[in-house]
Amino acid sequence: VKGQVYEGGIRVPFIACWPGTIPLNQVVDFPVSTLDLLPTSVELAGGTVKSDPGYPGTNIVPYLTGEKEGEPHEMIIWRWRDQAAIRQGDFKLVEPASLIPDPGLFNIKQKVNEIPENINHNDEKEGFLRDTLASWNDAMVNKL
Repeated sequence: VKGQVYEGGIRVPFIACWPGTIPLNQVVDFPVSTLDLLPTSVELAGGTVKSDPGYPGTNIVPYLTGEKEGEPHEMIIWRWRDQAAIRQGDFKLVEPASLIPDPGLFNIKQKVNEIPENINHNDEKEGFLRDTLASWNDAMVNKL
């Protein structure tokens, strides 16, 4: 459901076409964010975007052309109203709205469905992601 931080609300295809620059029929499986559109567009237009740790957008073209290897993000964080989620690698911590069941850590490579039966129990990873999400959220609130 759109407007939620579960995979069903944020896992959508992103399609890019730039003949002669982005290889045809290429499929990449790393996640990107709509926040990547601003720095990508500005840099393609010849400008630069000031680096800001509170704005995690990245120019994704070098990753699509092969100029840069790996993934553009070590982590991706989403927040929508009273929901939030953070993904690092295959792990995603969901802090749902008060009307949705308790938060949970999921390995989305093993099972995409974020339901209580698929919660991954890894206290160290969950604690790290929870602390990182809380720090990021505090920083964002203080910027407003």
